[in-house]
Amino acid sequence: MTRSMCALVCALFATLTNGARTTIRKNCNAFARDLTAWPARPPHTSHSSLVDASLCDHERHASFITKYIVTGQGRIAMKSVHRGLFWAAIVVCSCVVGFAQTPAPQAPAGGRGAAPPRLVLSVTSPAWPDGGEVPMTNAGRGGNKSPAFEFHWNLGTSPGTAPETLQTYAVIFHDIENSTNKGTADTLHWSAFNIPGTAKGLPEGLGPGELPDGTRNGPGIMARGGNPGSYFGPGAGPGPFHHYVFEFYALDIKLELPATATRDDLLKAMEGHVIGKAAYVGRFHATPQ
Repeated sequence: MTRSMCALVCALFATLTNGARTTIRKNCNAFARDLTAWPARPPHTSHSSLVDASLCDHERHASFITKYIVTGQGRIAMKSVHRGLFWAAIVVCSCVVGFAQTPAPQAPAGGRGAAPPRLVLSVTSPAWPDGGEVPMTNAGRGGNKSPAFEFHWNLGTSPGTAPETLQTYAVIFHDIENSTNKGTADTLHWSAFNIPGTAKGLPEGLGPGELPDGTRNGPGIMARGGNPGSYFGPGAGPGPFHHYVFEFYALDIKLELPATATRDDLLKAMEGHVIGKAAYVGRFHATPQ
């Protein structure tokens, strides 16, 4: 119940009980007048006179009790109080029932008020749909070509433009089904960083090492042993599908990393500079021969 309704109920209660309070006040005043109107007992009265006066006082008390409490104004006052309380209770109950049946105002979509839309990075690929099966062209057991990707920025459901602070992109490609050296780390297949922020995506078949546009192949399977880094596609054998994830990062910085950088080095260098992130998933297993 709102404050205004509480105030209204209180006002109604006060109005309904005001008559009862007025009646009680009038009866109290009448009671006081009757008491002061009683004549004082005359001094030096005889014993018989005292007895007569006492009897007279008792008669007056009985008359007063009959007037104010038993048959008269006192009962009227109490009835007024009861009547006022009764109608006030009816008003309060009616208000409570009315509010219970009134539907609560609906919150805007999104909970506590819809937040303003923000720029979000997403990626698509013509090679396979997100979550689909990686073709042999892009598999390590096949053509081993890095797939093409397209970068998209959206403001809510509408197309947007890349943030002004965008400097570079980075990508990390890993097999999340594998564990390395009995640990929690999965298998890193490939990474690349310093992809220009002006790029609209990645072409198919990126070359190794550092590329003319400044893109650098980073740590991965092919970069082991001091070799130039390059793409290495899915290679899971026959059996259940493995899930391969391409993680894309939009950064407000150009990274300075040595050729011997590890995945941990890459992640640490990106920390605090990520202004967008997206993921793309592919499934792969080799066909039994």
